Amino acid sequence: MEWDCYTTIIDQLCKMNYNGRVALMLSNEPLLDSRLCDMIKYAKSKSQRLFLDITTNGRLLTVEFVDMLFRLGLDNININDYRGDRDKYPQRLSPNLESIYAAYGNNPKVSFKHRRLDEYLPNYAGNIPQSFKKEDFGFCNYPFRKLTIAYNGDVLLCCDDFMYDTKFGNIMANNILDCWYSPQLDDVRFSLLENKRIGLCERCNDSQDYNTFA
Repeated sequence: MEWDCYTTIIDQLCKMNYNGRVALMLSNEPLLDSRLCDMIKYAKSKSQRLFLDITTNGRLLTVEFVDMLFRLGLDNININDYRGDRDKYPQRLSPNLESIYAAYGNNPKVSFKHRRLDEYLPNYAGNIPQSFKKEDFGFCNYPFRKLTIAYNGDVLLCCDDFMYDTKFGNIMANNILDCWYSPQLDDVRFSLLENKRIGLCERCNDSQDYNTFA
């Protein structure tokens, strides 16, 4: 993502007094972006109310790096630890994460998830071939609770739209609130409330059943 695009997103969020989560990644490994520290500093310099979050495989993490990220203002780190021997060692962490767990295992700002290389995943909007029955679908609340913005500023339906098929504007040309209240995006929401799936959702078997309306 170009720097101007990132700062535009942050500036618009601050202008509307947004105080929710900002995930500093989409389909990428955030620790590979050399600007991550600058991104955190910029966002926190604009508003301390933004909750900055990353999800990472943790391969590039060290205790010192985690310390620095939190000093700069990062609020949360989710670590997905993938291992091929999860059956044999279900709770064992990868070697580079052991020191991080020792330092942060009881810290609510850091979560560790034991992942399998062969675990079942949803088909991500039909991009992963699978056989499934439509009656297996649960309710999906992605479009109700988050806005997904691609590296080029395109506003997407959700993070499962790997191919950027469904767009609801571009952050460099459209106001973020206009994208959120897009009539086309509302059509998707209303269809989900009626237990229907249209467009990209029709070929997706992912679902998030958090209580959206609590």
